[in-house]
Formats: sequence, C-alpha cells, structure tokens
Amino acid sequence: MNLFKFNYTVGSLFTEQECSDILKDLSLQDDRFGISPPIRTGDVDEKLSVYEIDYNDLDNCGGKDTIDRRIKELENRLGLTYNNRFVIKYKDERKEMKPHYDGHSYTTLIYLTTDFDGGSTNFPIAGLEHKPQDYKPGHYIHYNSTHPHSFHGGTTVSKGEKIVIVLRSYKNNILTYLLQIPWALIRLLYVMVFFNKGIRKNPKSGG
Repeated sequence: MNLFKFNYTVGSLFTEQECSDILKDLSLQDDRFGISPPIRTGDVDEKLSVYEIDYNDLDNCGGKDTIDRRIKELENRLGLTYNNRFVIKYKDERKEMKPHYDGHSYTTLIYLTTDFDGGSTNFPIAGLEHKPQDYKPGHYIHYNSTHPHSFHGGTTVSKGEKIVIVLRSYKNNILTYLLQIPWALIRLLYVMVFFNKGIRKNPKSGG
C-alpha cells in the first residue's frame, strides 16, 4: 500500500428506475431509521449525526430484492464480500457527517439520490472531493478504507435528501486482528499531524 497515494474508483450499479423503485420502498420504512450511534476516536465519542438503518432490519420488498441482486454482482465485480451493510439519510437537522475512518478494509458508497445541493463526500487529507451531482443516481465510489488518506466525511446537504447505501468489507484473519489496534493508533496520529498542519482546503475530484 502506498502511504502517499490514495484515490477512489467510480462505477455504476443501479439504473435510475431501480433507484426510484428502491427509494419508494425505503420511504415506506422511513420511521424505522434512527440516528447513527457515536463512533470511538481515541478517548472521544464522535457523533456522526445522520439517520441510518441496518440493511438486515429492512423489510423484505421488491427494492431489497433488487439491492441484493446488484450487490451480489458488485461483489463478483470487485472480488470481495460485504460484511456490513446499512442505509443512511441526510435530512432534516441531520445534514452532515463528521470526518472519520471506517473500521473495515474496503468501503463502497452507493448514491441513490443526486438531486440535492451540497453533500459532497470529502477526503480532506487526500485533498479529494466526490460530488454526487456530477453522476447519475445509482453510481458508487469504492476505496481502500485502511489507507491513512481515507479519512472522510459528508459535507452539509443544503437542499434535498442524500440517501446512500454503505457497504463495508472486512478481511478476517490473524494478521488483521494483530494489526487492528496499532494501525488504528497510527491513523489517529496521522490525522492529528494533518490537522495541526492544516488539511487541504481546495480538494479535487477523484475517480
């Protein structure tokens, strides 16, 4: 892994009609979304502050069948298995997500909506910013979430709703368990160094 080179890949997964059908089914379960629990960063609990629902807690429906089929295609395409799946919504007073690291090996974000203002996925250390509005609904970004430059967040949604399917893949072996804590400490120190130096203020698009 190159400690100094980071980027994400962009691809297409759902058609716009599939996104519309999925969103319709999700809207029927809107009251089941809860606020994201805090994540642990060192000795501090960071609030991510968006609405979310675990994928397994969604009712069976046509939209979920479509998601299941497409995710299986994506796993085959990328050569991995997703261990963690959930859906998040940026809306009402919960319109941004603070920068953080994912606790997995790879992360894929699938954007079901793009008709909102703001809401970029920002990688401040890498100096990259993904603007969903530049792509069609149903596209995704995929990145190595163990990379120290994968520190990322969701900027404020100023209008509309941002709805994203989050998929995470984790490699379970003895090496990952042994390196989990020291690698987390290294990334924490890495973030502290960049915050002290000032994170890049003019990010560019990746992909």
